[in-house]
Amino acid sequence: HRLEVLERIRLVLGQQAAALQTGQTLAGSKPQVELEIVQNQQADLAKPSFLVLDKLSDDLAAEEGREKTVEERVKGRESAVADARKSFQEAERASKAAREALDGSSDEAARILLSEKWNAAEAETRAASETLRLREYELDGERAERDLFRLRLSGLRARVNQLEEAALFTQQDLEEALATIRRREFDLNTRKAAAEMERVDSEAIFSRARERLEASGGADPALKEEVEARRRERALRQREVAILGERLQRLSDQREVWRRRKVTVNEETVPEELGAWEKASRETLEQLTFAHGRQASVIADLRRDLRALEERIATAKEGSPAPDPAVVRWLEAQQRHLTALVRLEEDNLQSIEETRRLNEKLIAEISRDVADWSPREWFKQIRKVLAWGWNFPLIESQGVTVGKILTAAILFVFGFFVSRRLTRSFEERVLKRSRLAKGAASALRSITYYVLLALSSVIALKVANVPLTLFTFVGGALAIGFGFGSQHVINNFISGLILLIERPIQEGDLIDLSGTMASVVRIGPRCTHVRTASNVDIFVPNSSLLQNNVINWTASDSTVRTQIAVSVAYGSATREVAKVLRKVADEHGKVLKKPEPLVLLTNFGDNGLDFVLQFWIQQSADTNRLVVESDLRFMIDKYFREAGIEIPFPHRDLRIRSGEPLDVRLLREQETAEKDAD
Repeated sequence: HRLEVLERIRLVLGQQAAALQTGQTLAGSKPQVELEIVQNQQADLAKPSFLVLDKLSDDLAAEEGREKTVEERVKGRESAVADARKSFQEAERASKAAREALDGSSDEAARILLSEKWNAAEAETRAASETLRLREYELDGERAERDLFRLRLSGLRARVNQLEEAALFTQQDLEEALATIRRREFDLNTRKAAAEMERVDSEAIFSRARERLEASGGADPALKEEVEARRRERALRQREVAILGERLQRLSDQREVWRRRKVTVNEETVPEELGAWEKASRETLEQLTFAHGRQASVIADLRRDLRALEERIATAKEGSPAPDPAVVRWLEAQQRHLTALVRLEEDNLQSIEETRRLNEKLIAEISRDVADWSPREWFKQIRKVLAWGWNFPLIESQGVTVGKILTAAILFVFGFFVSRRLTRSFEERVLKRSRLAKGAASALRSITYYVLLALSSVIALKVANVPLTLFTFVGGALAIGFGFGSQHVINNFISGLILLIERPIQEGDLIDLSGTMASVVRIGPRCTHVRTASNVDIFVPNSSLLQNNVINWTASDSTVRTQIAVSVAYGSATREVAKVLRKVADEHGKVLKKPEPLVLLTNFGDNGLDFVLQFWIQQSADTNRLVVESDLRFMIDKYFREAGIEIPFPHRDLRIRSGEPLDVRLLREQETAEKDAD
């Protein structure tokens, strides 16, 4: 065991020497790297080139992507040093324990075993110590490599920043980039033409191989593998033609992106074009991102198929009793075609990534250009956006835009206020001085307002250049859209117009709505505002006033007839009763003298003589019919008492006809109970 440990120590010492030398080499190369950075910066300043800047930007992006990996490698080395230190400490404790056991033993035989154990522990401690030193050397080397990476990265950033200030995107740079694209297009077109011919040949070869397989009955394994190989070759050629076409299209897109980059970097464009270019590049980025994910998935599937095919080849080569050379040959042919397809798909993935990076650069350059805009350019861009929104077509066939609708809306609101103002002025200067009734004046005021509002709406549409034929379409759309949901609103509006024109009800009229007395306050476009005697406001839909029975107490004449019924006891002087009732009517101030009140003896009732006092009153908001009737009843009761006239209670008189006298007995309560018990 000790020899094994010593051999391990020897190997570790060799690794230490290599790690130490690597660390020293990395540390010694730092001045050389710094010198290269300075020389590169001077060369860049001597001949600043945008293409060099573009390449350095790609290199910088790649190196920044590696930065995290470099840091993780250092952390891994630090973790390895910690583990090695822990192992060394454990070995040290084990060696110390073995030494104490050896020193504490007095038995010679036991001391020999303990001595060997201690020597082995010492060897383990030495091995752990040397392993710890090796891990420390490796950590130093990793840190030195990280420092060099950081130095190169900072130098690369400095070069990029320097060239961004000094490099100009010249026409020569653009021509070089386009020349590179043209060379690549030529190569791809050449490959595509060859692939087209190979595709035709591969299809013919595949057809012949399949015919041979069908003719043989499908029993020959080598022929089966040949058909599969020919099928894979045909698929390879078909996919090659398709991929080369896609790459040619991307090169065409790259050519346009390069032209836009030159114009953007040199600030030779207008803000309108920048917005359109940025939008187009973002849409292209979305498509390329989707294609990138799909392409990566295809490559992963092909690699799985390739691994499975390699396992089949290995199994075929180990066949028993002997491998079939023909089968192996065709399996290897399948492997070559599949490997070529994987490389083809990888090249396509690289083309997608290249085009994606180019569009990302254009978007970044547009963003930097936009960030440098002056307030005047921002104002122009905002004005352009507003103009686009103002002229945005809502109905292209009718020429209706957002601007026209907004203009019509503003003019309509203005016309609304003007119509109200003119209507109010017409009411104050004309209607109030005329001799029209209050209801007629109110109806004329409302009709004038509606006419002015409709006229202002038509004027607004004409000024905004909104064609009136639009409403033929809009009317149909509204009828379909609102349907039955709006029929009640329209019904009430039309009913309101009918009420204003026919005037069956006017403002100030006293009406009876299903037993509720109320005065009309205002007739609106949708509902009529009425107020009861209890000062309760009620808003009645206009259609209800036309569809239901409504009593208008003041429609043509505010004079109405009412009556009070009263009964007196039989035997009362009927003429005296009539005089008292007439006196009551004459003395009340609300009862009209003309037509005269009328007292009628209407019936010989069960309880008494029935009289009716008919009289006329002027019905208005100030005269409540029920109050007048109540006052008259109080007066009738008072005057009847003074005249000794009795108002009878409800009663029934019983008359019994019998030939013999009635036997009437008075019984005590106890006798009655005993009699009932019997």
